[in-house]
Amino acid sequence: MATMKALLLLGLLGVQGFGPMKDLCDEIDPYLPSFCKCNPMELGADLNCSVDLFDTKIVAAFRIEPCDTEPLIEAEFEYKDEKWDYKLQLGKREQVDIPGLSFKVPFVGEVAAVLDYQVSLIQNRSIDDLSVLLGIDACGQVEGKRECGENITKELPFYIFNDTFTLSNFCNNKTIVM
Repeated sequence: MATMKALLLLGLLGVQGFGPMKDLCDEIDPYLPSFCKCNPMELGADLNCSVDLFDTKIVAAFRIEPCDTEPLIEAEFEYKDEKWDYKLQLGKREQVDIPGLSFKVPFVGEVAAVLDYQVSLIQNRSIDDLSVLLGIDACGQVEGKRECGENITKELPFYIFNDTFTLSNFCNNKTIVM
């Protein structure tokens, strides 16, 4: 994984025959799980993911626009004839209830789904990195106390992303000026 990141960084910097990054998907695609697809946008990317989790089909879309002074990441989930949108907060680690989405976990029962995320912008020697932890978790009462994730089942939390992406080459000349 470290070797892959080093090669990507060389490619982003245009070193030894590697070309510069054309779009944000060039940076994100190598880390996407097989159930997600990246669609490039002028100021970022749209990610579309579809997964079955505890016999529930979940379609998730993420709009990522990292080049503004405060990067934008919006999530949209579709499940069980419901739709839910949420704007992720930069610099926070949060678990946010996903309204109307719950799972039946064997030996535990019904647990409420949550969006588990942390988004951080890292500035280091003029290279901007976007660190994204993004997944679906669930919480419920187990023996009288609230438990989440791996304390309920080994299948949770279910992470879609847990990586850091280099943005310096992509964001050059794309920063929105207000």
